[in-house]
Amino acid sequence: VGFQPKLKVLVSFYQIGATLGPVYGVRLHESLTRWTNIIDIFRLDVLGLTYPAACLGSMHTRLLITALWPIVAILLGAAALASH
Repeated sequence: VGFQPKLKVLVSFYQIGATLGPVYGVRLHESLTRWTNIIDIFRLDVLGLTYPAACLGSMHTRLLITALWPIVAILLGAAALASH
């Protein structure tokens, strides 16, 4: 098996493990999550930097905002480039 499939499995495991706590209240054993502290440095949580999660409303609202902000940012950037 090549490098790319291994990387995909690793990233998928991290994504699942990272959402177990906030979404389901599940805590994984420290030996499994110790390496995720290093990866957390690269997490792009723009909303978490600006507003506390509780201020954004329900989980549905937070997921919607988190999913749509990159699209809005790209569209605003494209509009700014097109206006010049």
